[in-house]
Amino acid sequence: MKYFTLFSLFLFVGCIPSVNILKKYNADGFVITDLKNSNSELLIDTNLDIREFKLSFKKEYGTEAKFFSLISNQLSKKLGRFINLSNDNSKEKEDYFIEITNVIISNNLSGYGQTYSSPHTVSTPGGKMSVGGGITGGGQAEECVVSIKAEIWSVKDKKTVSEFTSIGKGGVYLLMFRTALKKAVKNAIANFTKYIEKNKIK
Repeated sequence: MKYFTLFSLFLFVGCIPSVNILKKYNADGFVITDLKNSNSELLIDTNLDIREFKLSFKKEYGTEAKFFSLISNQLSKKLGRFINLSNDNSKEKEDYFIEITNVIISNNLSGYGQTYSSPHTVSTPGGKMSVGGGITGGGQAEECVVSIKAEIWSVKDKKTVSEFTSIGKGGVYLLMFRTALKKAVKNAIANFTKYIEKNKIK
């Protein structure tokens, strides 16, 4: 019965609708799909906030430099299918600059009908317990959450025309934390690309 309950909880959490893109700002007259077929450059600020999955991050990527290299390569490959990307860093040749300003690695914990962001203390049938830090159990289902924050700078308008955050999630099953982290990173990149290409937030 215990295994059935936990499995059912994993299925329940996996079925909860989630927003993949949080739009903070879009300038009047600008639509994110304006980037399609534009001459743009991808810039990445190496600002990384690892709140959870620190050990998994170290084992999987080793250094922050390798992690951002992966982010850059994957985004360049996917965005390059419909954007003319360059690395000239020249305002004379570019229409837009796509800047990754920050990446956050955190987690969500769900159980007993509620979801928490770590750290948090919850009440369980066995009493209060502190949750977070890569622990799944006691009726709790955990998922890794990777948030990629971005700004779009228009060379013509000489201002930021869009700010958004792409969110990717990966569920933790059988203590496979590295797998959850990799899936969350992959999904954050995929959602980032889909938003720019198709203007879809889910």
